[in-house]
Amino acid sequence: MAWVSQGPINDRTKERLGALDKGVILFRDLLSQQIALVEDGGEPMNVFRDPETNVRINVPPGMAHLWSGVARIISSREG
Repeated sequence: MAWVSQGPINDRTKERLGALDKGVILFRDLLSQQIALVEDGGEPMNVFRDPETNVRINVPPGMAHLWSGVARIISSREG
């Protein structure tokens, strides 16, 4: 339903993006780069196929407020 309710695909070739649309432009460039990478047989960003590196951190319910501290600890170990 979510797919159908969005309506027809807009013709983006007639868009006039300005300075405030920099994020949209950067995101579309990133998508184009990643699509080209996959077409050439490469791996897109943030795909982790190795089970050893594909680790999920579980945050128990009610403990999400602690996540920012955990993220800082992890990033300091990696940096």
